[in-house]
Amino acid sequence: MRGVLRTIGTILLSFLVAAVAGAFVWSRVVDLPRVTRVQGGTSLDEEQLGKLVGIDGWYAVIAVVLAMVLGVVVMRRSRIDPVATVLVLAAGGALAGWVMLRAGEAFGPDNPSATITSLAVGRSLPVQLTPHAQAVQFAWPLAALAGALLVLLGVTGSRRAPVEGGDEDEPVADRVRATRG
Repeated sequence: MRGVLRTIGTILLSFLVAAVAGAFVWSRVVDLPRVTRVQGGTSLDEEQLGKLVGIDGWYAVIAVVLAMVLGVVVMRRSRIDPVATVLVLAAGGALAGWVMLRAGEAFGPDNPSATITSLAVGRSLPVQLTPHAQAVQFAWPLAALAGALLVLLGVTGSRRAPVEGGDEDEPVADRVRATRG
């Protein structure tokens, strides 16, 4: 039992580290739009509005790449039950999605709404690094599960793990197919 808990902890820690690293990369590669102070409020021109999509897009790309790699690596190396591994991957992906959002906000600029009113008309500030489509955080668990599925289907090569009542040299994908009949 202690080994299983250690494995679960290692998987979750891997997702946390990847999420923070992803947030750092995200904060560096995204071209943040700038909100401009105008008479009576703030404004984003067409070019700046287009950059808003880049915030969500870069988040999704980084999350999918990191989560897919983690899903494949964890599924191939894990020595715990494949069903338990998939559940831990889903939980780790959900946690990583939330952590990457919060860490990205911390690495990026502050929310400009508090300071923009004190700026002169015509001056601008970058917007906060926050996705506008909150569903992008689902990229983490979905991509991690997709990576696990690739391993289970045998697309990424065989995963060898001893299973009670089965040949330990038999790939997981073959054992899964054998149970289906």
